[in-house]
Amino acid sequence: MKKSISRVISLLLVFAMLFAFGACGSDEKDVVTTDPTTTLSDQADATTQANNQDTSSTSTTGDKVDTSQTSKNPLETEVKLPQGTAEILAAYTDVLNFAKTSKPAYKKVEYQVLPEKERKIDSGIVDRLLGLASKFMTTEDEAKEKPQVSDKNSNMRWFPVYKSDKGCLLTDTSAIKEAKCEKLSNGSFKITILLKEEMNPEPYDENTKRCSSYTGKMFGPLAKAEIDKEIDGIPVIKKADYSLKYYNCKAVLVYNPVNKHIVTLDQFMSTLITLSGKIVLLPEFSGTAVLNNTMNIYDVKY
Repeated sequence: MKKSISRVISLLLVFAMLFAFGACGSDEKDVVTTDPTTTLSDQADATTQANNQDTSSTSTTGDKVDTSQTSKNPLETEVKLPQGTAEILAAYTDVLNFAKTSKPAYKKVEYQVLPEKERKIDSGIVDRLLGLASKFMTTEDEAKEKPQVSDKNSNMRWFPVYKSDKGCLLTDTSAIKEAKCEKLSNGSFKITILLKEEMNPEPYDENTKRCSSYTGKMFGPLAKAEIDKEIDGIPVIKKADYSLKYYNCKAVLVYNPVNKHIVTLDQFMSTLITLSGKIVLLPEFSGTAVLNNTMNIYDVKY
C-alpha cells in the first residue's frame, strides 16, 4: 500500500512540475509582503477597467491609483503614438526597461489553469492524475486572495523578464504575430503584442545572461532541463517523451506615455503539452493537454 501511494505521489510531482509554471516565477525571499484582503477582478474586467480609468479612478483592486503618475506629468501633453511593429516593440521595451531600473512598488498575481475539456489522454488513470495535478498549481482564487506585493526599490527579479535586469530582450520583429497601440480616453497608451507560436522555448538564463528563444525574451517559459531533471530522479517513470508548444503568448501594457509609468501589465501564455510515456504498473499512454498561465501586475507606484 505504501509503495502504491509513493508511486502516485511521485507521478503527481512530475506532472506538477510540468504544469505548475508559476512555481518558477515565485521566490519567498523576493516577496516583501502579501495583502490578504486585496482581490483582483477577472481578466476581462481588469482590461475594461484599464481602458476606462481616468487619473482619479481606482486600480483593478479598488486601491487608489498613484495620482503622481499623472498629476506631475499631465497626459494631455502630446506624445506620438507608436505605429508599426518596430516602434511598438521599442516603446514596450523602453517602458519595461524603465520599470526595471526605477523599481516601483507593485502588486502581482500569477496563476495557472489546466482545462479538463482540453485534456486528451488515452489512459483514464493518467487523465485523472492530471486532474489531481491541479492541486499542486496556484489557482486563480489563491493568487487573487494573496497577491505578491513588492515595495518600492525592492528586488525586481520576478518582474518580467524574470531574472534579467531588462524588462524586454526581444528585438526581432519577425517573432511578432500582431502588434498594436491605441490611445485610451484618459490619454494612456495601450500596447498589445502577440508572439508567434514556438516549440520548446527556453527562458532567460541568468548564468549566461542569454536567451535562445523569442518567447523567453518577453515571457517566462519553463525550461525543459528543469522538467528532465525531475523526471530523471523518479524511478517509477520508465519512459517519458514530451514537447511544449507555446502559443497565444500575449502581453498587454497600459502606461503613461509622458513619464513611462506602467498602469497595468498583463501577460498570458498558452502551452500545448504533448505527452507519451510508461509508468510502473500503468499502461503506456499518450495524449495532449493545455496549460493556460496568467500574470497581472497592477497598483504600480513609482
